[in-house]
Amino acid sequence: MAKPFIYWSSIPKDLTCPRCGSNVFEIFGDYIVEFAAKAHSSKDKLIIDRIIRRDFGDVWKRVEQVKCAKCGEDLSSILGLRVEL
Repeated sequence: MAKPFIYWSSIPKDLTCPRCGSNVFEIFGDYIVEFAAKAHSSKDKLIIDRIIRRDFGDVWKRVEQVKCAKCGEDLSSILGLRVEL
């Protein structure tokens, strides 16, 4: 059954486009970032003075679609991703 997303680390390192043979891709998805902030309130809004971000790495990068950057072939189904029509 097709999945709505896979993790970045699930993309095969030797992936190539079956149509044109390219190994350059457009990858769409999202990722989770942890943050800590120093802020202060001013009248009716919160103002961020300083923010620190920490990327969780490949484990938290969710891939929803992969396309060949050369010919535009959608490779999502090859990776087990649900293809939106």
